[in-house]
Amino acid sequence: MAIKRYTASADNTITDALEPNLQTRGTGSNMGASDIIETFVIYGQASSSSLEESRILVQFPVSEIAEDRASEEIPTTGNVDFYLRVHNAPHGQTLPRDYSLKIVPISGSWEEGYGLDMETYTNLGASNWIEAKKDTNWTMQGGDYYNSPSYSQAIGEYGTDDIEVNITTLVEEWLDNTKPNNGIGIHVSSSVEDPFSVSVTAAQTDDGDPDGNLPRAKQYSGMLGPEQATFTVGTTCYDTITSTPQPYVAWFTVEIGSANVALIDTTKLSSITMTPTNPVDSFVATIVPSCTYVTGGDVVFLFSDPVYFDNRDNELDVTLSLPASEPLFDRSYYIKKFFGRGSEHFYLRPKIEARWDSARKDRRNSFYASSSLVPAEDNMNTLYLYNQVRGQLQDIPAAGTGELSMSLYYAASTGPVGTALTCSGPNGIGVTEVTGGWVATGIYSASVAIDTTSSYLYDVWHNGAGTEYVTGSQISVRSFSTSTAVDTGEYVSSIVNLKPSYSTTENPRMRMFVRDKDWSPTIYTVATTNIETKIIEDAYYNIFRVADDFNVVSYGTGSANAAYTQMSYDKDGNYFDIDMSLFEAGYSYGIKVSYKVNDRFEEQPELFKFRVE
Repeated sequence: MAIKRYTASADNTITDALEPNLQTRGTGSNMGASDIIETFVIYGQASSSSLEESRILVQFPVSEIAEDRASEEIPTTGNVDFYLRVHNAPHGQTLPRDYSLKIVPISGSWEEGYGLDMETYTNLGASNWIEAKKDTNWTMQGGDYYNSPSYSQAIGEYGTDDIEVNITTLVEEWLDNTKPNNGIGIHVSSSVEDPFSVSVTAAQTDDGDPDGNLPRAKQYSGMLGPEQATFTVGTTCYDTITSTPQPYVAWFTVEIGSANVALIDTTKLSSITMTPTNPVDSFVATIVPSCTYVTGGDVVFLFSDPVYFDNRDNELDVTLSLPASEPLFDRSYYIKKFFGRGSEHFYLRPKIEARWDSARKDRRNSFYASSSLVPAEDNMNTLYLYNQVRGQLQDIPAAGTGELSMSLYYAASTGPVGTALTCSGPNGIGVTEVTGGWVATGIYSASVAIDTTSSYLYDVWHNGAGTEYVTGSQISVRSFSTSTAVDTGEYVSSIVNLKPSYSTTENPRMRMFVRDKDWSPTIYTVATTNIETKIIEDAYYNIFRVADDFNVVSYGTGSANAAYTQMSYDKDGNYFDIDMSLFEAGYSYGIKVSYKVNDRFEEQPELFKFRVE
């Protein structure tokens, strides 16, 4: 099964909402032990401008994801998508509608806490609106967050939407330690987003710092030594501007107005960015982030390298991206609740869901000779080699995880004969060998196309220099042909090895047997023939809880990693793996399958049941 789930390891709701007396705020309250997490905005309750907020903090066991990747339980970077899933909790209070939730990584560590009271805010302790941990405050009240990557979840007209957002970029940053794993914050997006943008014309920009004016010409050339300047932001920037080997330095002032400056989060000045307003313009400059400061109605930047403008003059309309000091709202959004990690509902706890397309389509039993009737890509046949050693898959020592070559030969009754046939593959047309490689431990694959009238072929795997490793089983070659009838998509399907029950530690491989519904063999055929299963090129599965039809694993029928429930196939037919740890024990589950026929999905009538103990 190409899906794994990682349930939240900590969660909490923090708030600065007014207590019932409408005088004091519950900024010291903690709700870390609650089975519900919630976010809201209350606008204008105590006065026309008062604002109350509640935010959600959630952390996940990223170390488990790293361990699963190291053990090849989940694929490498670029071959798997990670989805944040948080489930709506129904309640009888007002539901906000038509808005967005903002999802951002938390920049500092925090404690979950043990509080429960979400009404009167009497349970105190960290984390809370002010404290990240006991005796350790957030830098900014309400939590410290990175600006990126940032995600959003639209909440529709009914307000009951779940959160399901692809956060692959963030998870990969956690895994490679680009960002520390402090979890994510979820809160209502403000009317003025953080950061907000301000655009100004060239007339509102100036060379130099208000306290140390640098001549324009010295930004390009002629600076024999460091420029001396006075300024107002400390010795770090003084050292930057006067130290070698960086003589090309300049201050650049952008006038945005005191009203906009008042909205800036002054603890995040280093995150301010400047870009040309007109996308066809450009300038090259390296900003020293730690030296950006605001004064009056201006934002002042320090460049540590020469500044090059398109027009060779320091005149350019620019746009600043500025972090807001306060979220701004024009109405209330009360109240959005989700199930927390302590919920009794097994499947509704916050989780990160890893999804990938694990389908391996081994065409050994559906190998076709090349034909002009089909596109070039459909003439390619992927063959797999499974190196089983005493019942276990093991890499071929000489090949390891590298390349492996494969050639095709004519078949005699005892094996391959003659010389390698001319074919086509990833390494060219008209070659006698194609280059394949390692897929997973003990598994290798190669893709080949061949124009042949032979009924049977053999595949021989080697190192490309004469050393042969293994000969595959005999391949029956089929031919593409036209037909005047359309496939109806009516089949009879069964899972031949399905057991009545499984434990949560099992990971069984389900083997499908499929035949056409109108298949009518003679008695002789049944008695003398090993009946061959029909291979379905695009087959998918869905698993639900029988008691209430709750979808545990929905059909994943998209492209790339969205096809996470696509079945594999080999010479013995279609198959798929099920990780039983995904299922809550004590319930019966049903499997339904769907086949893509004539560009539409046809769900098959059969229902396959099993129980998890």
